[in-house]
Amino acid sequence: MSREIFLSQNNYLNGLKCLKYAWHYKHCRNAMPAYPEATERVFNYGHMIGAKARELYPDGILACDADRPFGEQLAYCRELLKKRLPLFECGLIFNNAYAQSDILVPVGDNRWEFIEVKSGRGIAEINYHDVAFQRYVYVNAGLDIVRCHIMHVTPGSEAGYGCNPKDIFTMENVTDSLAEYSMIVEARVKEIRDVLAMGEAPVIPPGRQCSSPYRCKMYDICNALTNEG
Repeated sequence: MSREIFLSQNNYLNGLKCLKYAWHYKHCRNAMPAYPEATERVFNYGHMIGAKARELYPDGILACDADRPFGEQLAYCRELLKKRLPLFECGLIFNNAYAQSDILVPVGDNRWEFIEVKSGRGIAEINYHDVAFQRYVYVNAGLDIVRCHIMHVTPGSEAGYGCNPKDIFTMENVTDSLAEYSMIVEARVKEIRDVLAMGEAPVIPPGRQCSSPYRCKMYDICNALTNEG
């Protein structure tokens, strides 16, 4: 049964961070507390950075449309691949695992490279996990991925709404750094799906995952339960 559970990129990364959080996010997201205002500002900054990165590819096409039914969205992305143009948020699926890269760029006649855009000023370990999952889905969905990149904000640059995107980004080819992250994708996919198939959330004690890389929505709930115990 667990193999049939839909697993998005967010589900995968949530599961790596905390299986308890991943279960709640999957099954009762609307009942979870809101993020603190400071965290929402971080997310909004990230959305702005993503939009700036797309400006570097003026002929690119935004593939994702939240109003389009999911099945039609998948078919639409498949059609867009034929255009051989940069695609933003092009979602593909393999064995009910779904990935959506920030920027997918054609290489030659039938190959591709993709770029994961990050608002941080360097690369965190979770970013490698993110890219490895995307490559796993894309390759198994039939794309010939020749390179994988992470684009982040250049340290010392002034990245704001009015900035020139050519002045604020550093792009790093991480293709050769993915081996240790790629080799665990299938096992982690199974583990996370097994947890998501459970009738109730797993018991996970509070730890570093509660506040890194940002304070979890469930921080107060989980830590209150521990203090009561």
